[in-house]
Amino acid sequence: MALTTISLTDLEDLKQQLAAEKDKNEYLNESCRKYLLAYEKTKREFDRMNTENDRLKQRVNEMREMSLAKEANYEMINHLGSMDQEFFQGTIEKLRQEIVLVKEENKLLKEFSDITVKDNKKQILGIIRERQEHILLQNTQLLYQNESLRNEILKKNTEFEELSQKHEEMLKRQLDQARGFVAKDEEIKFWKCTLVELICGEILKNYEKEFELNEIINSQVDLSEKFLRIKEKLIKSLKVMNSKRSSILSNDFDDLGEKISFTS
Repeated sequence: MALTTISLTDLEDLKQQLAAEKDKNEYLNESCRKYLLAYEKTKREFDRMNTENDRLKQRVNEMREMSLAKEANYEMINHLGSMDQEFFQGTIEKLRQEIVLVKEENKLLKEFSDITVKDNKKQILGIIRERQEHILLQNTQLLYQNESLRNEILKKNTEFEELSQKHEEMLKRQLDQARGFVAKDEEIKFWKCTLVELICGEILKNYEKEFELNEIINSQVDLSEKFLRIKEKLIKSLKVMNSKRSSILSNDFDDLGEKISFTS
């Protein structure tokens, strides 16, 4: 068995090739590791951006809902502003008067605590009683005005609901009209096709069928019912005509087959 001898030069070349291959593999491994780290980092960033995007979308939706709610509130405030501006101004003025009365009452109470004469105490008690009755009367008036404002708001709310219902009914009627237009368009298309079939098939020459159609047309039924009956009659007539054509063509083919077989 012969042994292959390798020279030192060849061995050195192999070592250099192995070293170069090792360096290349290490470089590739390092590159793959870097790519993997970059991919993981990019994926984490992508997931974070998706999460942030979802959060921003949710926040935008919340802000949109808040904006719509604010717009509705602003519209209601603008609508009621002119109506209740005088009421609120009057209420503020009455509150100012209440503050003045309370200050006067406190002053009287202080004077009442400082004096000892019985007649003066009776006089001050009478004044305080009059003030209390006046305050009770004003409170009653404020309650009545608040109730009037509440009733006015309920009335406006009812008007808004009725107006909304009217708009909804109007939209429903428009939708029904649109459906009617579509049905009418389909009916026109059907009559066009039927007219072509009548002319091509010469069904108008069939006086019996024409009499049946005239009988339906002159009947005292709804237009839609007339349309359905005429449509049914015409479809039956067309089916009969088509079946006759098929039978004629079939007979012609049979005769032609017999002639060909006889000739052969």
